[in-house]
Amino acid sequence: MSKILEVSERKLFGVPVLFFALLIFCAMITSLIPLFGWKLFGVVLGAVVGLSVVVIAFTSYRLALMIFGAYGFLLFLIGDTLRLNLPMGVPFEILIGIIFIAILVKNKYSEIHEEDSNPFANAYGVTLLLFLGLDLILIVNSPLESFIPSIRSTFSLVMGYYCFYKGFKSKQFIKNFIVLILALSFFGALYGLRQEYVGLTDAEWQWLTSDPRRFQLFYIWGHVRKWSFFSDVNACGLTMAFTGIFSIVMAFGPFKTTNRIILVVMAIAMLLTMSYSGTRTATAMVPLGLAFYFLLTIDKTRTLLISAAVILIFGALIFGPFYGSTLNRIRSTFNSDDPSLNFREYKRKKLQSYVLSHPIGGGLGTANETAGRLSTTYDPDNGYLRTALDKGIPGLLVQLALFFVFMILATNAFYDMKFERNKAITAAFMASFFAITVAQFFQDAVEQKPINLLIFSGIAMVLRLKELDDKGEHI
Repeated sequence: MSKILEVSERKLFGVPVLFFALLIFCAMITSLIPLFGWKLFGVVLGAVVGLSVVVIAFTSYRLALMIFGAYGFLLFLIGDTLRLNLPMGVPFEILIGIIFIAILVKNKYSEIHEEDSNPFANAYGVTLLLFLGLDLILIVNSPLESFIPSIRSTFSLVMGYYCFYKGFKSKQFIKNFIVLILALSFFGALYGLRQEYVGLTDAEWQWLTSDPRRFQLFYIWGHVRKWSFFSDVNACGLTMAFTGIFSIVMAFGPFKTTNRIILVVMAIAMLLTMSYSGTRTATAMVPLGLAFYFLLTIDKTRTLLISAAVILIFGALIFGPFYGSTLNRIRSTFNSDDPSLNFREYKRKKLQSYVLSHPIGGGLGTANETAGRLSTTYDPDNGYLRTALDKGIPGLLVQLALFFVFMILATNAFYDMKFERNKAITAAFMASFFAITVAQFFQDAVEQKPINLLIFSGIAMVLRLKELDDKGEHI
């Protein structure tokens, strides 16, 4: 294995030799296309992409993590553009698995061993392993066809946290990854605004109208809800709310004026696209996230002034004499008499009785089937309830512990940090994370892509920032 690692690090003309081997392989396979037809092209493309990822992961796993982050945002756009009728989430999990193996191999066989902390030695890491352990135990209570996607998701969470924790040892990589995520989020916002103001493409209209149920959910109050390039309107709204909160809080930080203006522009675009998605849970996330940030920094006079301004703007949007389908949808978020909210509450109470009678749940990945059997829709409409239906009360308690432990660690880290930039990034992620954990009560939020990517990378980043701050370093 050490010989393989040595070969992967060799370079010719400044380029890893494995890239030249890859080019030769592609040329050999491509020469066979005239004999076997263009059906071979798909095989070649898959092989090229797969081998390229392996090469990059073993030569520069941080670059591989950047590619992974980009793919996590763009996977549905890639699938739609290439018209691939494939489960695009599977390469997401395979990619992080490859990076995970590459890091383990390099740590074991590299001649240069750097001292580094264990990502599973802290309270969050221990709780995460407990979360994984419970899933492995519950396999015996789960149907074969349903537990595999669920266990893949858990392994992705564990491996993603480990890989980003290792990657974020470099403060330059933290900067690069934050820029990448904000750039991709801004691109997603602009894509959604293009759908709103320019219109949907023929392919998007075809996709929307191909399923009557989908069209019914997307066309509300005379307005088509926008989804940008994400999987659906909920994923779009939640992602835009998450990154929008992050951008707003970062704009309050001690950064250059130019950067703060850019962050504000990004946040406005993200929040606009969020509103056009018509996702009411996402709308509720914004005041919740900002309220958390204001409480976290309530000792600052500037916080009091900004919070007063935000309350005025929010009050004007909710109670002002402005009308339209988008604003009406936003206002309905805070209307307790809304029929759909009342239906969700009815369904929630009905499913809760199942949880009480099945204390270890129905098995991994069975929540949708249980919800469809006991109610009228195949969706619990509640992430915590989904966990309880799958894993029972123990699974729900461990998930809550996972969120609680991180928030305790992050809060202590925030108040212990000496450098304001580190504190600003920590506060921005904490506000977004707090909002998404509340959103989990109304949507299956934390496991949607790219939300899950934002969560495990952000948690690793905050824990690393505390270590950097303790060493006297800042972003």
